[in-house]
Amino acid sequence: MIQSQTIDTESIVMAVATSEDPNPARAAAALIEELGTEAALYAIFVTAGYPRAALATALDQAWGERLIGCTSAGNIGPGGFLSSPVMAIAFSGGDLRAQTVVLEPLSDLGTAIDRVITDLERLHTPEPGRELFALMLIDGLSQQEEHVATALKPLLGGIPLIGGSAGDNLAFIETGVLGGGSFSADRATVTVLSTTAPFRVFRMQHYEPGEEILVITAASPNERLVHEINGRPAAEAFAEAIGVPVAELRPEHFYSNPVLLRAAGESWIRPISTALPDGTLQFLAAIDAGAVLRLGCSGDAEKQLHDRLDTIAQELGGSITGALAFDCILRRMNFARSGLDVVINRAMSQYHLAGFSTYGEQFDDLHMNHTMVGVAFGG
Repeated sequence: MIQSQTIDTESIVMAVATSEDPNPARAAAALIEELGTEAALYAIFVTAGYPRAALATALDQAWGERLIGCTSAGNIGPGGFLSSPVMAIAFSGGDLRAQTVVLEPLSDLGTAIDRVITDLERLHTPEPGRELFALMLIDGLSQQEEHVATALKPLLGGIPLIGGSAGDNLAFIETGVLGGGSFSADRATVTVLSTTAPFRVFRMQHYEPGEEILVITAASPNERLVHEINGRPAAEAFAEAIGVPVAELRPEHFYSNPVLLRAAGESWIRPISTALPDGTLQFLAAIDAGAVLRLGCSGDAEKQLHDRLDTIAQELGGSITGALAFDCILRRMNFARSGLDVVINRAMSQYHLAGFSTYGEQFDDLHMNHTMVGVAFGG
């Protein structure tokens, strides 16, 4: 369990530090010097290839059980999307209290949940004058995000949950979540935060459902595979819908043409990762036969980000002191391809966003992609 430490200011403040030093001991020393050792919670995000085991050991000595983190598909911090392989955030103020449980192994989810039920049910007990929310970091290659988020909802007593799936720079080989001073696959962490400061959780996506309808007629949900759409081989039907010969389908066709599912009164993006040789489509989230999808139409991502965060800033008293963001790697790729990364970087910097590029996002009990979820602080 995390032992709470607090700094008595009215707002939650996020201090961000980055490092490009290839030596993990030096990188850790620089992060500790910049962020100190008194914050209530620290988060570390590390891109693939960096010697993260040595980094975790060094940071664990300074921050101990107040440290959470995972591998990423890129980091977000001062200036927007970063090239720095290591980024850390210190959360302080707002009489913040944070406690974390480690959920593993995800491959035996029933056992993993049984081990933490008592802790999770105790952590969401409300206190007068305080509000709670939860953060989840999860192995992005586990394909367990939907199951974990669904299992957590009743255990968290209805408090809002946001989460991000760990990445590995699109290598899709191994992702890791930090717990107990080391990174590991087949793991998730759930951190419950309690504060007297105002905050808002948020979700945004710049694609909306279009007119083209795609009905899933054969699928293997546990493997996130769709075999048939509209009674035809899935890749063939999708290629026809976007006006591309099936033999010419490329990754950019998938991340720039996501499909959307209607659920819980809202539209949720269900993007495709690749087309398999037999015409099956590999999705990035589970999808059932019978689901009715619509091909997505892109909106104005920059305007949406400004509008949403301006509204949140007003709700928080006029300004955002910091915002933790879990942003899908597909958005980052799409912005870079379309030349929007410069304006998106400027907008994210304006609202003090920091976080990482994910392999998936969680919002309450739902898992999604091509989305940004987060929590904004004010005061």
